Amino acid sequence: MLSRIYTKPLIMVFLLMLLGCLGQPSPPKPATPTPEEIPVNYVILLNVFVYFEPEGVAVVEMRQHPVSSIGEDLWPVQALLIENLSLMEDELILESCSLFSVSKIENLTYIVLEGLHVENETTTYYDKDGDGVFDPYRGAWVTKIAVLLDKAPYTSMRTSNIYEVLITDFYTKQNPVSWIDLVNISWGGGVKLLGYSVIPENSGKPRTNALDEYLLWENSNSLEAPDGYLLELWFPRFAKYTYRLREVGAEILGVETGFFSVGERGELTVKVKNTGEVSGDFIVTVKGASKSVQARVIYLRTSEASSLVFPFLAEEKGAKEIEVKVYYENQLLDLKKLFVRVS
Repeated sequence: MLSRIYTKPLIMVFLLMLLGCLGQPSPPKPATPTPEEIPVNYVILLNVFVYFEPEGVAVVEMRQHPVSSIGEDLWPVQALLIENLSLMEDELILESCSLFSVSKIENLTYIVLEGLHVENETTTYYDKDGDGVFDPYRGAWVTKIAVLLDKAPYTSMRTSNIYEVLITDFYTKQNPVSWIDLVNISWGGGVKLLGYSVIPENSGKPRTNALDEYLLWENSNSLEAPDGYLLELWFPRFAKYTYRLREVGAEILGVETGFFSVGERGELTVKVKNTGEVSGDFIVTVKGASKSVQARVIYLRTSEASSLVFPFLAEEKGAKEIEVKVYYENQLLDLKKLFVRVS
């Protein structure tokens, strides 16, 4: 049974998929429960579509759709199922990056193209009966990111402009009995697919071939779903990006010091705001008169502000200089110096 699904169809790719479905009889419309009938346990369909651009960029669009364990459509009550949109968005971005990385976002560079949003007319696909027929479900939670492949650990150069790119099923890595139900891989702008294989070799084959300019896997179970998709691609302008990299920024909004007496332990409160376009861990350091440095790590979403408390021990009277810094990884983003008076 799947846990989720991911999707990134281009318009032409999506039209080809729809045209392929026109000659088939329409599946029965899934039953729709009322809000009072929402099951305690449900699953989220996940379709993954990956599109390779000529600069060595992989555009990943993730689409999710909730259904009951027997395939009932829960989209009419989808708003009741989202407890925290920002947490869901972070999860989708992390999973998008995990397609091309070992496990964590920090292993590569990416740009958020479209944050999590609702698309009521977008379709996801799921083999609810396990018979090899993928039923359409209307409506999706969607995110889209661009992954810069020259920063991805699963990308390696073979010869000039030819690269081997590995896409992994992060669900299989987490749990061998889970898998991505639908994977669509396409390319354009002069990119050429020179060859591909799946891991393990006895995994299911795509429904299409390279001549269709996209590869489509419909995986009904964990045995046929590949753990990895190994592609050999020719990129005409690898790493010559037209994307604007997301900016990292943070500001120290203020430092509360209070009054200090010799020999008494007090506190410094530092308020920091994420002013950039990247959510993540920021490091705040405080250096006092003793030259020792205290450090704290704080996770901040974009535009979020929060405070950290540092202990302060006044060893002698007088004006003492305090230096406060905030970093993202090794990049210094802001610095403030101030004096506190010890009586």
